[in-house]
Amino acid sequence: MDEMALGLGVAGAWTVLRVIGDWMIFRKAGKPGWHSIIPVLHMYDEYDICWKGSRGILASLLLFVIYLLRDPSSESAEMILIPGIAALIYLVLEFKESRRLSWSFGKSSLFGFFLFIFGGLGRIILGLGSAQYIGKFRR
Repeated sequence: MDEMALGLGVAGAWTVLRVIGDWMIFRKAGKPGWHSIIPVLHMYDEYDICWKGSRGILASLLLFVIYLLRDPSSESAEMILIPGIAALIYLVLEFKESRRLSWSFGKSSLFGFFLFIFGGLGRIILGLGSAQYIGKFRR
């Protein structure tokens, strides 16, 4: 039971770090901080910070497909394959978004990779650190 409580505590702390970091990132980018706690609005605004907002809509739709079609009791190949493909596409989009978020704050691609792997910690560094929002990175 103690291991479960520890795991929940770590997960809770990680979530709080990410929320604080996201709130500050949004404020630095000129968005209302509270947008970071509303899931679909958060995703849309975060993608809008880095590139055009339509990618946020795409990512939201992919998440919707993943959760809507996910049926653990189904043994149908289509019901396993479609959410799997959507999850893979979402993962690639999330990696690209982390890299672009890093660039939008004047950081390197290596920091973008760090942001992808250690999201909460990277977001705290971006949000509470000295990094300034320099705008959408165009490439």
